[in-house]
Amino acid sequence: MKVTRDNIFSTYKSQFGLNADDEMILDHTEVEGENFHSSYIQTHKGYPVESGMMNVIGKYNVINYANGYIVKNLSVNVANPVDESEAVQSAIASINAQVYDWQDIDRENAIRDEEDRPTYSSFPKGKLIIAQGALDGDGLGGYRLIWVFQINSIVPLSYNTVFVDALDGDVLYTRNTENEYTYSNSATGWTWYDGSFSNMRTRRCGSCTKWRQNDNYISTWMDGYTYPDNNNNWVENSYYGYSERMTAHSAHWAVQRAWDYYLYVHGRWGSDYNGKQVKIWPKTSNTVASYNVDNDGNDRIRLRADNTNVLQPSGTNPGVGYSVAQLDVMAHEYTHSMIRRSSNLNGFGDAGALAEGICDIFGMLVERYVTGSADWKIGDKMGLVRYMDTPNMDYHMGGANANVYSSTPSPSIFNGAYWVNTQLNNNNPPPNNGIDPTMHRNSGVLRKWFYLLSNGGTFNNVTVPGIGIDKAQEILYISFNWWLWSNLHYVEGAYQSAHATKHHYGECSPEHKAVIKAWKAVGITIPNICGAIVLTGPDVFHHQGSALLPPPEPASQQHFIKDVSDGDATVGNITWIYPPEWTVSIDENSNLKILSTTSFESKELKASVIVNGSPVEVSKWVHFSDSQVIGDNNLPPNEKLNSTDRELITFEEDLVIFPNPAQNILSVATILPSNEATLSIYNIQGVSVLKEKINHELTHINVSNLSNGVYILDFKSDTFSKKIKFTIQK
Repeated sequence: MKVTRDNIFSTYKSQFGLNADDEMILDHTEVEGENFHSSYIQTHKGYPVESGMMNVIGKYNVINYANGYIVKNLSVNVANPVDESEAVQSAIASINAQVYDWQDIDRENAIRDEEDRPTYSSFPKGKLIIAQGALDGDGLGGYRLIWVFQINSIVPLSYNTVFVDALDGDVLYTRNTENEYTYSNSATGWTWYDGSFSNMRTRRCGSCTKWRQNDNYISTWMDGYTYPDNNNNWVENSYYGYSERMTAHSAHWAVQRAWDYYLYVHGRWGSDYNGKQVKIWPKTSNTVASYNVDNDGNDRIRLRADNTNVLQPSGTNPGVGYSVAQLDVMAHEYTHSMIRRSSNLNGFGDAGALAEGICDIFGMLVERYVTGSADWKIGDKMGLVRYMDTPNMDYHMGGANANVYSSTPSPSIFNGAYWVNTQLNNNNPPPNNGIDPTMHRNSGVLRKWFYLLSNGGTFNNVTVPGIGIDKAQEILYISFNWWLWSNLHYVEGAYQSAHATKHHYGECSPEHKAVIKAWKAVGITIPNICGAIVLTGPDVFHHQGSALLPPPEPASQQHFIKDVSDGDATVGNITWIYPPEWTVSIDENSNLKILSTTSFESKELKASVIVNGSPVEVSKWVHFSDSQVIGDNNLPPNEKLNSTDRELITFEEDLVIFPNPAQNILSVATILPSNEATLSIYNIQGVSVLKEKINHELTHINVSNLSNGVYILDFKSDTFSKKIKFTIQK
């Protein structure tokens, strides 16, 4: 029986260790062509379970892979939890700050005004979850019902997730959640990378002493200073003690570039695929830079303002006061938002080290995207430098004082020189009120792996064939987005990246083998299952009625034998063994193509091959599906976007646009009943470029006057609203 999204958890519930009180709830789905990736979260008695998550990956509703972490054998008392108001007071008292976010009345009022939310408050909102109550010697603790609050303070500056026992109201533990490391005015600005420029959209906030730059999805706020933005000039007074404006402007520019990178390179419009807002808050603080979320779930980046004499870092001078608002550092912090909304890697231990390594790598990749070249390091313009090629040369922030800098070598080999123990137990708990120093250092192993995978070379007596930086970044992006989970270990992360590469590029492909060799070079050995040949071709065929359908994008529907021996084997005499229900064709190269079938049951396809004079048999299961997965990431399946067949367009979809990319005409199809709807189109800067009323199920929009680029279509009716990303390409 084929495993589908519809039956995986109901059919295999006991095999996954789920009991009658457990469910796996669909969180979100990404669809690209015939492929889908769906993420699920575990619940127990209706409450989400911390770290409980699964990713399923496949085609046409048939699952090829499932990975993740499930907490087994739960039996938690969830009766009569304490009231949220009581629990939040315990959480606030445990932090004991002088000033909290919600006590800054000027900022609260500014947000209410800017976002037209008169009742907005950043006062903590609680969430009930099932989580561990404490650590014991095995690194595990008894699971219980817990109130979770995000408590952020201004004096002193801190970001904390507080866990409160929901049965008695006592604070169990706190985790520091820093992951370190009408707007039509024409404003002048400045950035560390781009010099001075104008035409920035800003807005004064009345008589308050704050100002904000906003481009719809990214907003930068400056508060606590006595120089309001009276004339939309962000450069004046930007020196020495007042250089916070330069920091703010540079940070905003950098996050814009990171936003563009993820959109144009990976097709991801904001961390949630739907334009999730990013708020940037420059503050005077020892904190260098950090990623966090606010109580509305928006992404937030805080960074140290340049409020001291700016000094260029050198071999002996750490660059005290030098700007943290660098392109690679801001991209590092923004990448934390991508990780949080996908694999949600923990901020400590092995998972934290992998997260920091991923953020370092993508910080460098965003800088490469903008400048055109990779420098294989991050933070070098602010005095805290971490290297991809030579982690043992890292220059870190160290100790309890964030202004203390030192040469702090990071490991290049797992469990090798400079590796720091990350095994969590009572003697080595996750940090409670500070940044975990081990995760920044242990990230060196991943950084070195990525460098070797991209460039190749011999390291640790292993020769790695480089596959190029573009393929390497695609593999790492796919891996952290769909193949990891919150509390995995380093070795598990290595294995998952190999699985991701196998799925994306093919079993025993050059890319697959290079990933395995690169991990071996940094001390993690993944068994190489590649023999001399593999049987490749589609795992799942799509059919409508009795007819097999071609894939939505040009792709082979053939099965063939692939020589993966790197020329060390002689392959010949292929004999196919296939089910009698299939009608096939076999070409002159012995490639097999399924033309039709009288049964859509899953069947095994086999081939007998002579390899180096001896017979070898290889096989794979082939599935058939008439189901299509609809994503919630505004990326509908391509065959619907490219079709003008109304029957095909309407099934399972509430709103579809086509073609995508468009040239002169964009068609909008909806099956929802409505007397009238409003259709707006925005460019990627958030500027409205078209708006009109529509009252038909199928409407054709003239977009011939729009230039090439990415746009957002915003559809609103009295019963429904949706945003879809599309491209103009002429």
